Amino acid sequence: MTQHHDDVFCHQELQLTLPVTKTVKQWAEEFGLKWETVRKRRYRGWSWSDALNPKLRRTPFNDRGLH
Repeated sequence: MTQHHDDVFCHQELQLTLPVTKTVKQWAEEFGLKWETVRKRRYRGWSWSDALNPKLRRTPFNDRGLH
């Protein structure tokens, strides 16, 4: 599935409303995430809810069972 550029656009000043409107950078900080983490997740095609979910962590390469 190919995504359009507009579907993954992510800028730290973009306004996002989850019950309250804040910038994406403010939401990232509220959820304890670095702005760059959210930006990279969106670039990879993650949804906003997944990109802002602090419980979703990438598994380090060495822990993927590839020994």
